[in-house]
Amino acid sequence: MGIIAALLFAQGLLGSTFYVPFYVILLAGTAMGFGTYFGGWRIVRTMGMKITKLHPFGGFSAETAAASTLFATASLGIPVSTTHTIAGAIMGVGSTRRLSAVRWGVARRIVCAWVLTIPRGRDSRLIILCSETRWPRLEKSSVCRYALLGISTLNRMEYFATYAFSGASSLSTIV
Repeated sequence: MGIIAALLFAQGLLGSTFYVPFYVILLAGTAMGFGTYFGGWRIVRTMGMKITKLHPFGGFSAETAAASTLFATASLGIPVSTTHTIAGAIMGVGSTRRLSAVRWGVARRIVCAWVLTIPRGRDSRLIILCSETRWPRLEKSSVCRYALLGISTLNRMEYFATYAFSGASSLSTIV
């Protein structure tokens, strides 16, 4: 929401006062809802059962550790990923039982998905920029261009994260 609102503000579409328009909130919430509905169960299953077998006490410990970390980093102004934090906490809980209790292959795929999101976002940006130079009348507005860039980057991130979390043999099994 913040990125979209900042782009709208930078283009002067919000006037002189920065705010997040209601339709941006509504669209972002809808997108997150669809993402959770269509792919969230894979992530929940991976986090709760595939990284390591979590029991209620272990789940509580992981959530408490992740929340404490997030509160500490937020108070210090350090940006961190909530997904990275909870995954690390779950791996930590599994490691307290024994190191072999953590399925390190699953953890490796998750980390690879995190690492691949940046080059895949770059690739999406290059595709959009190449399409604009080939078809200059396609999208003249820089707001539309940046919105397309954001959408394509998020789609790439979602596909690769879902691929890593589900352990699917190919992306076609997800889509």
